[in-house]
Amino acid sequence: MAVRIILGVFIVFLAAVSAAEIHGAVVIKRKLTKRKLTPSAGAYDRGVSVKLDTEPIGDPLAFERTHIVVFIEDAQAPKADHAVQIRTRPYFYEQFETQGYGIRGDILQGHVTYARLAEKRSLVIRAGQLSSAFGSFLLRYDDAVNPLIDIPISYGYYGRGVTNYGLLGAQVDATLGRLDARVQLTDSSPVNRRGIGDSDQCAVWTGGAGVTIRQGLRAGVSGFRGPYVHREYQYFLPGEAKPVDLPGTGYGLDVQWGHGPWNVNGELQRFQLIYRAIPTFNHHAAYAEVRRVLHPRWYLATRAAYSRASVIPPYEICETAVASAPTAAS
Repeated sequence: MAVRIILGVFIVFLAAVSAAEIHGAVVIKRKLTKRKLTPSAGAYDRGVSVKLDTEPIGDPLAFERTHIVVFIEDAQAPKADHAVQIRTRPYFYEQFETQGYGIRGDILQGHVTYARLAEKRSLVIRAGQLSSAFGSFLLRYDDAVNPLIDIPISYGYYGRGVTNYGLLGAQVDATLGRLDARVQLTDSSPVNRRGIGDSDQCAVWTGGAGVTIRQGLRAGVSGFRGPYVHREYQYFLPGEAKPVDLPGTGYGLDVQWGHGPWNVNGELQRFQLIYRAIPTFNHHAAYAEVRRVLHPRWYLATRAAYSRASVIPPYEICETAVASAPTAAS
């Protein structure tokens, strides 16, 4: 409760600073790709068979028309930024056996921003619904431009792994020359997101830093720590300690490189989720992603990843795509 009060005061303060009529544009982004043949699942559920529809598809784009992301871009600074996702269910492959049919909307991001920019330094303060500051994938993630259909092995579309949904919190980003850093306070863990009206919300700290070694090459670190479990959680068993006494920790290394038509991204991450009634869950995962532009509209991309955990069998995933980036005219 204290976390929500602090964040609420902070949001009101930033809103007062940036209060103005919003002038900007509404951008609707939709990803146009083929259906994936190999479904993905969460860390506890991988290996479970997933039934796929084998009936022919009359409209090849019908599957993609069920998912829309709306970005409301404010042209003023300080400004307010919003991103809302609307989709029918099931849409993500994890939902084929775990969800019924329906429609759902999610606020991916909705925050007020205060920024101060100079030639070799910057300071940005945000408060509201934010993407997690852990890792490097979410810092560059956009469902409309992701070169591959799936996302890295340690991230989750709707709550499994490090969530790509928004977390209620506040964040400070700063750069100085070649250095960049960020710190974030949220009301729940990035590995077990809680909504604003859910119980067992606890303060979780996330931070990261990086250095641009030379133009096109950056290396970084990130981490988070704080309570992650809630009383309705499927692994919160009788006799377990209070949720606030069960911290979750994650830390990772990341690297990005780009030169000419080549782009390379990679991450190595380790997680530890503390339990008292059952053994502690340890998990580490890594991936490497390579993208090569073949033509102004065509590219080749591949991502190889592996996962090792204390309670599930090890597994590896490799995904490759040759794709044409759609234009506004297409």
